[in-house]
Amino acid sequence: MEKHYIELGGIKYRVEFNWNTTASFLAATGRDDMASLVTFSFAPTDMTALVRCAIKEGERLEGREFNLTAEQIGEYLTATKVMEVLRIFKIHNGADDNENEDVEAKELKKKGLFRHSKRPKA
Repeated sequence: MEKHYIELGGIKYRVEFNWNTTASFLAATGRDDMASLVTFSFAPTDMTALVRCAIKEGERLEGREFNLTAEQIGEYLTATKVMEVLRIFKIHNGADDNENEDVEAKELKKKGLFRHSKRPKA
């Protein structure tokens, strides 16, 4: 898998979204189960925690310590940086799998032309 990085304060950090990131995010935000992710908000505190957990995991995989606090990360985050991280999140979670699908095929799917009708029972 390709590695992804974000630069904060002139330092390049690896960003990784995997199960460890999810578990760390849940713990960091006081959530106790996966169902709470359904109501995940894009509040600045949640986004900062998500970015921190993803960088911490990425740096762990690189064999490096990561000790910036959420407040220190917030000093460097901008809307553009958050969008970079969300793009990486999308890639790491397979959301890009269908992005290259032919536009015409997408339209046909919307119209239901690829749906199979059930055959009547004999």
